[in-house]
Amino acid sequence: MSLLANSNAIEDAGYNIQRSLRLRSSAGAYLSKSYVGGSSPADTNNRIKTYSFWTKRGALNSSVVVMSNRFNGGNYWVIYFDTNNALNFQNYTNSTSTTWLITKQVFRDPSSWYHIVVAVDTTQTLAANRLRVYVNGTQVEFTGAGNPPQNSYDLGFLCPSSGVWTACIGAYNIPAAHYDCYLADFYVIDGQALTPSSFGQTDLVTGVWTPKKYTGTYGTNGFYLDFKDNTSATTLAYDKSGNGNNWTPNNISTTAGATYDSMTDVPTLTSATASNFCTLNPLKNYGMGPTDGNLSVSSSASTGGIILGTIGMTSGKWYWEFTQTSFATTNAPMIGIATDAVGMTNYVGADAYGWGYFGNNGQKHNSGTATAYGASYTNNDVIGVAFDADAGTLVFYKNNVSQGTAFTGLTSGPYLPAFSDAGTTATTVANVNFGQRPFSYTPPTGFKALNTFNLPDPTIKKPALYVDVSTYTGNGAGQTMVNSWNMQPDLVWLKSRSAVAQHGLFDSVRGVGNMLSSDGIAAEGNYPTTLTSFNSNGFSVGSNGTFNTNGSTYVGWQWKKGATPGFDIVTYTGNGTAQTVNHSLGVAPKMIIVKDRTSTSSWITYHSSVITAGATNKSYLLLNS
Repeated sequence: MSLLANSNAIEDAGYNIQRSLRLRSSAGAYLSKSYVGGSSPADTNNRIKTYSFWTKRGALNSSVVVMSNRFNGGNYWVIYFDTNNALNFQNYTNSTSTTWLITKQVFRDPSSWYHIVVAVDTTQTLAANRLRVYVNGTQVEFTGAGNPPQNSYDLGFLCPSSGVWTACIGAYNIPAAHYDCYLADFYVIDGQALTPSSFGQTDLVTGVWTPKKYTGTYGTNGFYLDFKDNTSATTLAYDKSGNGNNWTPNNISTTAGATYDSMTDVPTLTSATASNFCTLNPLKNYGMGPTDGNLSVSSSASTGGIILGTIGMTSGKWYWEFTQTSFATTNAPMIGIATDAVGMTNYVGADAYGWGYFGNNGQKHNSGTATAYGASYTNNDVIGVAFDADAGTLVFYKNNVSQGTAFTGLTSGPYLPAFSDAGTTATTVANVNFGQRPFSYTPPTGFKALNTFNLPDPTIKKPALYVDVSTYTGNGAGQTMVNSWNMQPDLVWLKSRSAVAQHGLFDSVRGVGNMLSSDGIAAEGNYPTTLTSFNSNGFSVGSNGTFNTNGSTYVGWQWKKGATPGFDIVTYTGNGTAQTVNHSLGVAPKMIIVKDRTSTSSWITYHSSVITAGATNKSYLLLNS
């Protein structure tokens, strides 16, 4: 069982989320509820609320509403992701914006679950304390027009003082701007502004933020949606707080098949069939348009396209299913696996990076070579993919009938699920199922669903012991930054977040104050008031304005060297001929960055995936270019 995701190894070790609700923007899915202001019944406190929920994003880079509350066209409150994938908080009273805040942080990882807590208390004297937002246990920073007015009651997802208000989860109240996503453990607490510790905790084994069961009170209009009861679409939105504040599902389905929205994709390692699942990846998408929680995809009618999955496979036995629903004689669908390699922008199998099964004639493709293989497939045929990463074999099934072993010798990896369409005159539409809903057919013996529970345990269970990030605000004098798990760094990389300024790289081998800048080619310089010490739990900076100007904001990335984290820092003196440079890793490194410290020169960067076949010398990139 992999500990890369949420493992709940501490206080609430028995608490595992069972199900999530998928909202399909293509279907116009959302939840709704109407409140009568000042009655039915009145809020415990209409100025103080907490919203806590887990979400996994589907389609990215579009303006989508997470939740909203609307009295009429001029009075509404909305939380939404904008086209830059930042969270926005906007409140209008009598058509005038009284609150408009935007997170500096963006949320564009389609493979991860985010825990979002919004704590509202407009009674607070300090404006910055009236709306606080936390993501995965950490408070986020804002830009934007301003904080809520003191004692504002319109800034509430629940019942304001008067009128009939319509609230939505996953859409604006028209409805519009539908949110494509998964939701789990959705709480609203009426009358309390809580911190994330009421709903989550840091796993001591992995350092990962994980859910825990809320044990407090809900207030009059609070509610809890666990999305577990999938007897019908209606029961999915039943309130489990005891208040009976049920919600109404709209365009949500519990019918078996591609539209089934009761998912076992969850933010805990619950079981082999309930965990964080692979989906299609909108960030590894060339001419494809993923939707429906990234489980459906459409190709471009003019160019075709290719899309990869979110989880790579280097060991184990894995099974998933593709079903094409739109097929024309000019389509060229290809189902298979691929490595995430430079230059892979054509159909699966068009190059050395992909291995695919062609729908039109049943051929198999790799390196642009087509070979006879199995039966052709068309609309509504279920293509099962069985990849044995241990044996290096790939087998395809058509409607549960094996087509035989298509490929062997696939042992390098990591390999990712892939789908493509090389047709250029018609659109191909397909659905994929990695096991977050019931498979159409039973997987072959020994093959598992592609999720984080089923991944092998990582060598390093708590990465923050070796890599960490600290943010700080400059004070113009000197200060010390403490990292998460008392890690003494060997490399500290500093950068201003609020100003255009150079990068500064400092390491324990060259010593404090000796700086290199990765954005330029300058030789090493000594600046004693920059980084002043590597500490047992972080680092210290001096008064140098590049990294400690009063009021400016900064980030400090930190790495610890050693064989376990697979990172080392070495220095050597050139001799004009070939020489061997020793390191302490115990294995050949996958990546090497070289910088001449004594003269102006580029940062030569070697990586094992960037190799020109037949070349005498390894290909390289320039870090500064």
